[in-house]
Amino acid sequence: MISEWTNHLWQSTIFSIAVALLAVAFRRNRAQVRYWLWFSASLKFLIPFSLLINLGNNLKWAPAARKIASQLATPSISFTMEQITQPFRVDLGPALSLPWAMTNRAMAILGMWMCGIGLILLMRLRVWLRIRAIVRASTVMEISARVPVRSYPGLLEPGVVGFWHPILLLPADIRTRLTSNQLEAVLAHELCHVRRRDNLTSAVHMIVEAVFWFHPLVWWIGSRLVDERERACDEEVLSLGNEPQIYAQGILNVCKSYLESPLRCVSGVTGSNLKKRIHAIVTGRVATKLSISKKAALAAAAVTAVTLPLVIGMIMNPAFVRAQSQPPIETPSEFEARNSLNQGVRAFRNREYDSAIEFFKRATELDPALTNADLYLATAYAQRYIPGTATEENQKYADLAIQTFQKVLDRNPAEKTAAAGLGNIYRKSNRYDRARDAYLKQVQLDPENYDAYFQVGVVDWIIAHNANSGLSSDDRSKLIREGLQYLDRSMALNSEHEDTLWYQNLLLREKSGILKENARATTDQNEKNALLAEASELDARADDWSNRALELRKKNVGKAVVGGAAENEK
Repeated sequence: MISEWTNHLWQSTIFSIAVALLAVAFRRNRAQVRYWLWFSASLKFLIPFSLLINLGNNLKWAPAARKIASQLATPSISFTMEQITQPFRVDLGPALSLPWAMTNRAMAILGMWMCGIGLILLMRLRVWLRIRAIVRASTVMEISARVPVRSYPGLLEPGVVGFWHPILLLPADIRTRLTSNQLEAVLAHELCHVRRRDNLTSAVHMIVEAVFWFHPLVWWIGSRLVDERERACDEEVLSLGNEPQIYAQGILNVCKSYLESPLRCVSGVTGSNLKKRIHAIVTGRVATKLSISKKAALAAAAVTAVTLPLVIGMIMNPAFVRAQSQPPIETPSEFEARNSLNQGVRAFRNREYDSAIEFFKRATELDPALTNADLYLATAYAQRYIPGTATEENQKYADLAIQTFQKVLDRNPAEKTAAAGLGNIYRKSNRYDRARDAYLKQVQLDPENYDAYFQVGVVDWIIAHNANSGLSSDDRSKLIREGLQYLDRSMALNSEHEDTLWYQNLLLREKSGILKENARATTDQNEKNALLAEASELDARADDWSNRALELRKKNVGKAVVGGAAENEK
C-alpha cells in the first residue's frame, strides 16, 4: 500500500513538473490555456496512472493493436516499463510473502495523515458555514444578470457562491463605492467566473489539497490556479470592450473597501498577485493566440498523458508478454486463466486470501502450465495458515501450501521461489527436518541469496536446541557446525543482517551447553577441565557475537533516524 502511494506521488510530481514547463512555454498565450494545464496537474493527483495501466491491462484490444503489443512486449521492455511505473516496489521476496500487519510507524503516518485531512476540512467547513450564513441573510438586488444577484451588509468582496446554481453576492453599499462603469466591469469579471465554472474546479483542487496536504507542490498548484483564473477573467473582461483604466480602478476600489474571499471556491475579484494584474490590465498586454504548432503540441501532450499508461498496461499484460515464447494465437482458456490470475493478484494484494485462492485455483485449472498461478496459490494457502493453531482447518492450509509448492518443484526442480516457500511453510508448521532440506535446496538453486544460508542456520539451531529431538550429542554438534558454516556464508553475502549475528551467538552457546553436559557426565578430571575450558572459550565467542549484534543494531537505528530526519527536511 505504501509503495503504491509513493509511486503515485512521484508520478504526479513528475507530471506537475512537465505541466510547469508547458506553462512557461505558453506564458505569452491566453491565461485560460495555462489554467487548464494547471488544473490537469491537480486532477493527476486524483487519477493514478495505475488506474489507466490496469484499464489497458484488461481492455480487449483490436487485432492490429494486439499485434503491435506482442511486438513491443519483449521481456526487457516489460521489465523496464514496470520499473518506470513502480520504482519503489515492495519486493515480496522469494516466498512472495506479504506484511502480516501494519507497523507502528505506518499506523502513526496514517494517523497524522488523517488528522491533517480532518483539520483542513474542519477549517474550511467553518468558513463555508459563515458564507452560507451571509447568503441566508442576503436580500435580492435588482441587477440584471444571468445569475441571481443578492446583497448583504458586510465587508466581504463581491463573489460568486455555489457550484451548480451559483448566485452573485454584492456588498449592499457597493454602488456608493464604485462608479457605474466600474461596477459594470466588476460584474463582468464575476460573471466570467460563472461561465468558467471556477467555483467547481476550485472545489476539486481544495479536495486535492485536503488529501495531499503534506505535499508542497499541491499548494503551489493552487496558487497558480488562482493566478491564471483571475488573469483569464481579466482578459475576457477587456475583450468585452471595458476600459482598462476604469476596470483597474474598480478592482483597486474593491480592494480598498472590502475583504478578500476566504475560500477559493467563492470566486471574487481581488485574488492573485494584484500588482501584476493591474500592470497587465493598464498596459493593455494582449495575449497571443495559439499557433498551429502549439495547438498540436497541446494535443500531443494530452493524447500521450492518456494513452501512454494504457499502452504500458497492454505491454505489461502477461497474456502479451508470454506470447513471446508461445504461438502468437492464445487459446480462450489461456486468456481466461491470465485474467483469473490478475484478479487473484489484486485480491491477494488486498489481503482477501479466500477470494484470491479461488481465482488462482481457476487459473491453474484453465492453464496447468501457468507457474505463477501455482506460486501465488501456494503462498495464499500459506498466508491463511496460523502458526501454533492446532485445528484441522488450519493444518489443511499448511498441507495445501506444501502440496502446491511441491507440485511446482516437481514440474520445475530449478524453481527457487517454490523451494523458499516450501522451507518457510515447513518451518512455520514445525516440520524442521523437511524445512532444512528445502532451504538446502534453495541454497543450491540460489547460491547468492544470503537469506537461504541464514534459514539453514536458524533451522539447525532449532533442531539442536529442541530437547525432544532425540538426537545424540554428536548429531547435535554436527548440526551446530553446519549452522555456523552457513551463517558465516550469510554474513559474507550481507554483513548488515543483524539476526545472523544473534544466531551465531545462539549456536555457539548451544555448542557450549553440549560440552558442559559432557563435562558433567565424565569422571576424568582432566577431560572435564578440557571440556569446560573449551565451553568457556565458546561462551566468550558468543558474547563477542552478541556485542557485535548490539553494535549493528545501534548503527541501523542511527541510519533510520538520520534517514527519517532527511525525509522530514525534504
